[in-house]
Amino acid sequence: TSVEYLDLLNSPDTKFNNITVYYDGLNHYASFNIETQPPEQLPLTGEHIGCDINSNKNGWLVTSEGQNEFFDVDHDNQMIKHINRLMSKCRNMSRRWKKLEKRLQKWYNKRTNQLNDYIEKLTYNLVKKYDTIVFEENYSTIKILIGGEENMMFPLSRFIKRLKDKFQLYKPEADGVQFVKAHNTSRRCHHCGYINKELKVKTRNWKCRKCGKILDRDTNAAINILNRWFNGDSLK
Repeated sequence: TSVEYLDLLNSPDTKFNNITVYYDGLNHYASFNIETQPPEQLPLTGEHIGCDINSNKNGWLVTSEGQNEFFDVDHDNQMIKHINRLMSKCRNMSRRWKKLEKRLQKWYNKRTNQLNDYIEKLTYNLVKKYDTIVFEENYSTIKILIGGEENMMFPLSRFIKRLKDKFQLYKPEADGVQFVKAHNTSRRCHHCGYINKELKVKTRNWKCRKCGKILDRDTNAAINILNRWFNGDSLK
């Protein structure tokens, strides 16, 4: 537990509403619901960014500034697979099986904690730097690869919700999270507006036939997403 968190719990201005105790398969935890003084507001920066969410291995999120976001838990995934294979060779509920089950639960918990920590830090840093973060409206329907695992889902809805929560908490006067229509964001050249109707899904870079610009598919889409918001095409 951090010193800052202990100070918050011990503050005379903190009011405890309720405490929830839960069990993750290995340990018991206490969750505190408290009321305290609102945090210091973050200053407006005048910066805005478009975000393209992807289901490929080039980063699950690419921004209009060309930044790629990765969440790598490949080692954790490999360990989970390894332990599952060992358990399949053991007699169910045997002493060795139970020891492996505890090891497996530790890896699951570690992966979950890493993901939660990653989302909290990333959303705070984005809100601190930008006043507006723009996405396509269909973000919740895209399957994200985590560490190359097709059967894992990145919690996009929770990521968006945490962004909204942090804007409300730290920058209530900012435009915050905005959405635009997704039509042709990858196919439209952000330089000249030409639409490449022949662009294939697996094509990561393409050359505009009208202006000759070489475009990164994902960065181009993110720029178009931001431009649509600038043009007043945001969805209410």
